Amino acid sequence: MKKIDKHLNDAIKTGPEYIINMVTPMKEKYEKYWKKMDDFAAINIVFDPRCKLELINFLISDELSTEAAAASLNQIKSNIYSWFNDLARCQAPAPQTDKPDKRTKSTEDGNDDNDRFKAYLAGKKSNHSAPSPSAELDLYLQEPTVDIDSPSFDLLIWWKVNSLQFPTLARMAKIILMIPMTSIASESAFSTGGRVLSDSRSRLKPETLEALVCGQDWIFHDEGLYDLKDDEDDVEDVIVIT
Repeated sequence: MKKIDKHLNDAIKTGPEYIINMVTPMKEKYEKYWKKMDDFAAINIVFDPRCKLELINFLISDELSTEAAAASLNQIKSNIYSWFNDLARCQAPAPQTDKPDKRTKSTEDGNDDNDRFKAYLAGKKSNHSAPSPSAELDLYLQEPTVDIDSPSFDLLIWWKVNSLQFPTLARMAKIILMIPMTSIASESAFSTGGRVLSDSRSRLKPETLEALVCGQDWIFHDEGLYDLKDDEDDVEDVIVIT
């Protein structure tokens, strides 16, 4: 997406007038949808051990001033740490309280020094400060990046192998790296025609969408290409029936 953004910006800055007139609305649509994904994309990059924060720092340094780049990087780090701490807090085990040790007075008198020493050790252990929840994330970010030219590198396999060392981060990776399903047609992003994705279609389950697309294809197979917008009312009627 960064390459697309760069090509659009270059065309607007240096292209002839007819190119600028064509690219400007494309740039507006790009900004409308992609800018909302900036934070998500940045977090996604951090979860690639070949890139982490290094790639983000490299990209924003080319576009922003030193102060603005530092502020942007700090904001990204803040978002990651906030999400990590929330997830770690939810998965933290409930604290266990030791039940009082009921003993007879004769037993206590016979093992007075031993019991006092055990109580002393227990107090030291309970007062010992627990490691910071973010220590796992700190370690991941501080470790060197994986060789970016490795031909056999598999991102999901890497997180599976390192899930014992980074358990909370591995759970986050499952969330952030999953491939979202979509029913948006590929030509819809910069289409000059009507909407390809209708309001009803965007809320369909995959099974329902598959049935509707197949049924519509059977009905209109003799007519060639058809416009979903023209048939939107028919699609909604089918949804009500199903």
